[in-house]
Amino acid sequence: MEWFDKLRDQNILLSAVLWSTFYDSKKSKMTMNYTVETSLVSMLLKFLTYLTFLAETKQNLLTLHSNSTLKDQYNVRPFVKTLNLEICSFIGIGLKYYAIFVEIQDYERYFLGICHSNTLEMWRLCSPELANSNRRKCRFKVNHNRHYHPRIHRRFCDFKYMPRNEDCQCVSSMFEEDLRKVVGMPTCYVPPLPQSLCRYNICGLNRCESMEINGILNLKCDCIQPFCEEENSRRWGTSRRPTKRIFRNKIKTFS
Repeated sequence: MEWFDKLRDQNILLSAVLWSTFYDSKKSKMTMNYTVETSLVSMLLKFLTYLTFLAETKQNLLTLHSNSTLKDQYNVRPFVKTLNLEICSFIGIGLKYYAIFVEIQDYERYFLGICHSNTLEMWRLCSPELANSNRRKCRFKVNHNRHYHPRIHRRFCDFKYMPRNEDCQCVSSMFEEDLRKVVGMPTCYVPPLPQSLCRYNICGLNRCESMEINGILNLKCDCIQPFCEEENSRRWGTSRRPTKRIFRNKIKTFS
């Protein structure tokens, strides 16, 4: 790397100047002759140049880090156009807000935005044919009056209908933080991404990481289950992956 080579050369040069000054001083028994004075001035100039270079390097590194943040818009439109009938996860993050992920495979969970439960309950998730045969997995409904309700809900989500659903009203705020509109979905997000993705209990109490793949955020939780849920428990039945048993000639089959 160019900046590393420059830093190394500056260190070597500074060390040589220091050693030359020390050697000349010892040889002349600390007599400040013209040669030693010149060496000291040269050493100070090189040291100031070295400090300036370090400041520039630090600024460049800070600029590089800031560029790692996604741009002002979170655009999922090209990605959504590739989706058909999929399985979506709705993760409760507080104040009746839910983060929405599409689960393509066991280890691929892509973030599509957040939305309030009042709006999600009006969404059409499936085709009328599939909704008639499996209404429970084609509708998002949470009874908030109950003392306990699960954090994770899995549903069918047909992307023929998903982008055209009711808007999630991103003009409002969540936890006193402004929301922005996701491009390609009627959902919202809290800037900046990806830093804000793991801020709201997505992985429970476990460690959470996110990785950008072609501009879309993929979530990683440090636990066995995808979102750190007890998927095999009856208590978490709403989080179980829905399966297909009919309309196999019309829709994609999930294992």
